[in-house]
Amino acid sequence: MLDLAWQDGAACKGEDVQLFYLDADDYPEEIARLKSLCESCPVLAKCQVYALEWESYGFWGGMTVSERRRVRKQFGITKRSIRSAHLTLLKGDVNEPRNQLERARRT
Repeated sequence: MLDLAWQDGAACKGEDVQLFYLDADDYPEEIARLKSLCESCPVLAKCQVYALEWESYGFWGGMTVSERRRVRKQFGITKRSIRSAHLTLLKGDVNEPRNQLERARRT
């Protein structure tokens, strides 16, 4: 099962969730504020790995959707790998590698 306990230590905890799902092109000031908040976050690295593995929408790990797409492309993480990671979570397959990002990089 995916452990999300790290989220309890996030700098953004308590922020309005809707802020994280604004269109980055339409709300550059809000996105800049969120990026600033992420810079000092003690769990930023964990959030980034989680975001690259699991999140298709929203602002996560200091990155917009398009920024995560670029990082995924840079590391060769395919949509198929991301979908597979999602299905693994839904199935609860305990035999899958814990770090799905590493698995996606190998694909």
